[in-house]
Amino acid sequence: MKGVTTNFDPDVEVPIFLEPIQTAFEAYKELMSNGVKKEDARQVLPLCAGTKFYWTVNLRSLMNFLSLRMDPHAQQDIRENANEVYKLFEDSYPNIARRWLERESAVKGFLNGWRSRNETQDQK
Repeated sequence: MKGVTTNFDPDVEVPIFLEPIQTAFEAYKELMSNGVKKEDARQVLPLCAGTKFYWTVNLRSLMNFLSLRMDPHAQQDIRENANEVYKLFEDSYPNIARRWLERESAVKGFLNGWRSRNETQDQK
């Protein structure tokens, strides 16, 4: 939490964090050596384990994902991921990305104005 200070002693706390993580990775390796598929074995890994994935998406679905996940109402972590995806989109399709962003801004501006007008009318 921001603004919260703790008495974190790395000599004490780091081993507490590392021990279960190391145990989980050992279990992961053992499961795979026993023939368990990598995607199934990773269920024993802690949430702090990094993940690489490959994503195939068409432009329509990509723009829908970005509309939903770049929105201020989306959770911070998915917004950060969506912003990184947008950068890749912009690098690959600069004209489409620019037009999409213009359209998104216009639509959100319209909806915000519409909501404001309706809230004002509801208060009367």
